[in-house]
Amino acid sequence: MNANTGLHRPVTDPAIYREMAREVQQILNEPGELRDVITRVLATLKRQTGFDAVGIRLQEGNDFPYFAQQGFSKVFLLTENTLIAPAADGGLCRDKDGNVCLDCTCGLVISGKTDPSNPLFTRGGSCWTNDALQILDLPPDQDPRLHPRNQCIHQGYASVALVPIRIKDRIVGLIQFNDRHKGCFTRDTIEILENIAAHIGVALMRRQTAGEFHLPPRPA
Repeated sequence: MNANTGLHRPVTDPAIYREMAREVQQILNEPGELRDVITRVLATLKRQTGFDAVGIRLQEGNDFPYFAQQGFSKVFLLTENTLIAPAADGGLCRDKDGNVCLDCTCGLVISGKTDPSNPLFTRGGSCWTNDALQILDLPPDQDPRLHPRNQCIHQGYASVALVPIRIKDRIVGLIQFNDRHKGCFTRDTIEILENIAAHIGVALMRRQTAGEFHLPPRPA
């Protein structure tokens, strides 16, 4: 059944997630161009989980566009590929530390500003929900996001997970999982996805050392 119809039911079995993690680690350890490797990783995540849409964002300059994705519509990507929040003067909005401000929930996760005491977030900095509509009920003064767009919700995605990718202590991207069914995640599967993100971070660090992956310097 077509994964984009929303008629299937994504996988929730932790055993399948653990097997998927082993497959991803094997791909990451194989030689090849970075884009080809990440594309294969993404295809494995999409196939094994059965989610409607999966994407991997990686840092490019000040922004974090999708390095690879499957399942998101062109309309969605038109607004969501960039996370940069514009300033009132037309320049870049920056926080007190000089970092470029990033919009919505992806921006919150990548900025590392998640609150582990909030049930939406994990101690590892991930955001996940099995019913995204509840986020629309957050009063503005209780919503930690900058410029909430809520496009995932407006596109009909109920289950959403955003898992940060790190090189050492620096968040360089995230893995995104979206599905139109409610109840697609458990704490066990989120922990396995965080482990997969950690493997991707290690692989990126190796490629950075080899000069195959480049990060912009931190703000002075």
